[in-house]
Formats: sequence, structure tokens, C-alpha cells
Amino acid sequence: MDPVQEKLERLRFWFVVWFVWQAALGIVTAAWVLDGLGRYAFMRHAMGGVFDAASTVVAGAMVSIGLLLLAVAVLAALLDRQAWARIVMLVIGWLTVVPGLLSLLALPISTVLLESAARLSGVDAVVLAAVNVVTKGADLLYWSWAIYVLQFTPAVRAVFLATAGASAPTPTIPGR
Repeated sequence: MDPVQEKLERLRFWFVVWFVWQAALGIVTAAWVLDGLGRYAFMRHAMGGVFDAASTVVAGAMVSIGLLLLAVAVLAALLDRQAWARIVMLVIGWLTVVPGLLSLLALPISTVLLESAARLSGVDAVVLAAVNVVTKGADLLYWSWAIYVLQFTPAVRAVFLATAGASAPTPTIPGR
């Protein structure tokens, strides 16, 4: 198999693993917090009885499946070496990595917000903080690697530049 194709296939596989894991963890955490908030009459009234744990799981799963199908379409285009798919993945990657780093750097401040949410919902603040750190860490690991593969691996970059019709940059001669 072509080394570039192998890298792209690996990128797709780990995306699906990362996405399913993130979606499942997010849905379970949201259901857990909303279930805790449901013990307050005001919150049950404000949510209209719609956002209980079961409906959160169903809604989260439906949204996640829709997003996964969209992502699979982009990844299929990436495997077909469509330059636009590489750009989409890079934009998503950079938009995930930069805020993820900032979020981890601001962890002491965000812990205060997590403690407030935990206190209201009756869930364990340490578990919420751990879920936050683990998911941000997984985001950084996957998307940093994806950015490296798509933007900084010369063979991959060359294949996508060639399919986009771009030529390699010509060297400049100083003094001319």
C-alpha cells in the first residue's frame, strides 16, 4: 500500500475511535449532570421534562451519529485525496488544538465553574474535572497528530498540493 494512503487510512481509523469515545463520554456525562439537576423542581419545570437522562442519551446519540456521518464523508474525500478535505481537517484541527491548550492552561479557573455545576447537580466535581482533562487531552493528542500528518508530513502535503494543481515553490535567487 502507498505510504500516504496508509497514513490517511490510519488517520480515518483513529478519528472514528476518537469520535465515538468522545461522543460516548460526553453523552454519559451530560446525562449524569442533567439527571442530578432534575432533582430541583425549578430545573424540571425550566427544562419542561424534556431533558432527562434518557432523552439526553437519545438526543446526544442522534446528533453524534449525524456528525459522524458528515465526518465520514469528509474522511472519504480525504482518502480520495481531495484538497478541500485536507483543508477542512486542518481547520477543525487547529480550531480544536488552540482552545484545548487554552482550556488546559485555564484549568484552575475552570475548576471553580465545574465545582459550581457539580454542587448544583449533586455530581462529583473531581470526576467532572477528570472527564474535562481526559477529553481535552484526547483532543490534543488526536488533532495534534492529525495536523502533523496533514500539514507537516512532506509526502502527504506533496500529494495534496499535486492534486490541487499547485506546483512546488520555486527557489528564489538572492539579488535578482
